[in-house]
Amino acid sequence: MSIEAAIAQLQQQLTLTLTRRAGAAHPSALLTVLFERAAARSEATTFDRWIGEDDRLHPVGGGAEWLDAWFAALPDPFLRDHYGGLTLVSRGEPPLTLHYSRDFGPWFDRVRISIPWGAAPGERTTLTAAQLVELVALAAAAFSAEVAWLASFELLAAVRSATSGGVNDIGVPAAAFARFTTLQPHGQIDSAAVPEAVGWVNVWSPAVVDAIGRARVTAAPWQLRREVDGGWLLIATTEVPDRAHADAMARVAEIVEAIDLAGAHRRHPAPALEA
Repeated sequence: MSIEAAIAQLQQQLTLTLTRRAGAAHPSALLTVLFERAAARSEATTFDRWIGEDDRLHPVGGGAEWLDAWFAALPDPFLRDHYGGLTLVSRGEPPLTLHYSRDFGPWFDRVRISIPWGAAPGERTTLTAAQLVELVALAAAAFSAEVAWLASFELLAAVRSATSGGVNDIGVPAAAFARFTTLQPHGQIDSAAVPEAVGWVNVWSPAVVDAIGRARVTAAPWQLRREVDGGWLLIATTEVPDRAHADAMARVAEIVEAIDLAGAHRRHPAPALEA
């Protein structure tokens, strides 16, 4: 695959990021949910795992008992390596790539799930938007996530560029990019206390809602807001916020400003590194 093709494929993905405090049980419950969701749509669902710098794929067993035993055998320092962790590649439907790691020292457990979305027929998930929302809510509950957010490649790239002093080369509306520049880089915030940004679909725990301000969150112009198992489900827009839907990207930025997410970032910096 050429570099251009790889970049184009990446741009067709949605990324679901789940964050919780480190120290909870390993994410076997989350993985079991994903096994079940994939198995419901495929007669021959398998997952492969990739670990650290070993790029070989290894078959993965199924069930919470197997997963608990596998995680128990991993050395904890390995999981604390931002570039290490466990990667699962689903061969079923929906086709998922899931990466689990313990980020920024011992504080956060994080899962990133990549979901093909805008690719040509036969190369993308057959999940509808409603099924994606259901998957986000199920995954957030299974992982006991404090913060879960689903974002397009363009939204994620725009936020990362804006918060790191980069330029608006993603093609998002200038006013939206300017609002993103008020946020802190994700490595400088307590990302289990407040979200890095607002996604297309979000699940925030009650503690996160309180950290931002319940009145602000309630008053923001969400497309949908309702309580779910373990938190609040917040959908920003009908369409996925990406380069093709500038109005949706602008609405996400409007919500960022309405809830004063920049202020929440300042109030909740990342834990200090131990000497």
